[in-house]
Amino acid sequence: DLPVPDVSIELYEDPAFAPDKRVDVKITDQRGRAVFTDLKTGKSYYARAIDPALDAHNDALLAAYDEL
Repeated sequence: DLPVPDVSIELYEDPAFAPDKRVDVKITDQRGRAVFTDLKTGKSYYARAIDPALDAHNDALLAAYDEL
């Protein structure tokens, strides 16, 4: 797995019988990580990734597989 930096990760709360609510947004670091804190126990969350450089990242991934 290659790290993907500079990707926007949107975190949403998924409440039962109510509209989803965006609770935070982070940008992945050079290791491809985004850390969310202050999450509430018992709540459901999901993440949505938005990669503004998707084509370039896909090309890098394919090039890495070619080197195997």
